Amino acid sequence: MLFFIDIGNTRIKYCVNQEVLTLNAVDYQQLPALLAILRQQASRLLVTAGRSKRACRALSDINAFAKQSGISTATVEVKPQLLKINYHDSKQFGADRFLHLLAGRQHFQQHFCVISCGTAITLDFYTQQHIGGMIAPGLGMAKDLLSKKAGLHKIEKPTSILGNDSATSIGSGIYFGYKNLIYGSIREVEKKLNLSFQLIFTGGDAELLSNGNIVINELLFKGMRIYDYH
Repeated sequence: MLFFIDIGNTRIKYCVNQEVLTLNAVDYQQLPALLAILRQQASRLLVTAGRSKRACRALSDINAFAKQSGISTATVEVKPQLLKINYHDSKQFGADRFLHLLAGRQHFQQHFCVISCGTAITLDFYTQQHIGGMIAPGLGMAKDLLSKKAGLHKIEKPTSILGNDSATSIGSGIYFGYKNLIYGSIREVEKKLNLSFQLIFTGGDAELLSNGNIVINELLFKGMRIYDYH
């Protein structure tokens, strides 16, 4: 059985390559439990990993486990022959963003923008090929930077645009600030190129920021399926 594994900077997500992709997630402390599942059920692994030290260690642990258990494993690489990336050095382009674009291209043949809302906020624009992107710190990073003494534990849609204490002011500033960052940036690109982009949101904060646009939580794993096919 083929397992897709995404080693993120905060969690490890995985699913089995079936017609319906069902997402599962574990904390890093639960990696041994995931390895036990893989030992019982997996015959092959396709893995992508973030670039943090913790993600790299987890990737090393999974690769060592797979080798010891006789499970075939491969790590996703950015392959310009599958989808051309408009970067001077495609090695700088994240494999997760590459997989998002592979899946987006299958769903939307024309102009689209993938907005990934995780540890970082990334925007990648596609018009028959990748034309460029943007990266900003994610909501969680902004919250952690500002809220240690304010008692703000989670970013939610504010009841008012203006806060009346430190926690609600930070929450409002982050929420509306990031919405303006995302949608303002998209408007600028659309104006410059005289194009309209279909928006595709994915990632942990996608529902919060999507404004009713398309949210595909399993977008990365759809991209892994396409990658594996090729």
